Amino acid sequence: MVSGEPYQTLVFGLPTPYLTYRIQTLASLLLEQVGWLGAFLALLGIVITWANAPRLLLLTLWMAVTSIVFAADYNTFDWFVNLLSAVLAMTIWLGLGIAASLDRIAGRAPKAAAAVAASLFLIGIVQVADHLPQADASQDHRAEEFARRVLNDAPPAAMTFTNGDEDTFPLWYFHFALNERPDVIIVVKGLLAFDWYRRSLQARDSGVVIPNELKGDWKNFMREQNARPVCETLPRSANALSC
Repeated sequence: MVSGEPYQTLVFGLPTPYLTYRIQTLASLLLEQVGWLGAFLALLGIVITWANAPRLLLLTLWMAVTSIVFAADYNTFDWFVNLLSAVLAMTIWLGLGIAASLDRIAGRAPKAAAAVAASLFLIGIVQVADHLPQADASQDHRAEEFARRVLNDAPPAAMTFTNGDEDTFPLWYFHFALNERPDVIIVVKGLLAFDWYRRSLQARDSGVVIPNELKGDWKNFMREQNARPVCETLPRSANALSC
């Protein structure tokens, strides 16, 4: 888990035909964070940092470039989360660009500098108001509702197989943190290839039979070998569970 071994095949794993679209989407996402004015001020901040604090510029460039390169070719649906370091670097450049611009204006027209500062502050408030609904997840209960449907529908002592993060993590939380439905065994199909994972499942229930990989009619095989109902989660379906 520390090395991220289950995810290593996804690094630089995006199919080549999708790369151009990914780069375009990446650029749009970064520009959306600050707008055209913010992008100009961030570029100004880069120039000023190069002149006054080159070590800071190298550090922030390293943050931005590595995260952008990683995100651009990371083959997952939530790849854009890895742009947070780039956004942080842009924020630093933007702040330095704003400070330098206000200093230059204040040297010639102090009142104009105050007006510009007030305008930039208002722009920031508008940006926050515009983006807050997109970032506010306080009313997003989809993960909780999914996990409850699965655990409510699962037969007694069911062996429930999950397919990815979006169905695994909610079930892990309800199962291990809240201790709901302890009779159910949650099995992540993508982790079965790892010895440590199979050992952890068997440590929980010494009688469980877990193969290295699932082949053919694996549901009937698992049902016969373990004498348990076998189910599979369907996170993008109206029916959350198939048994």
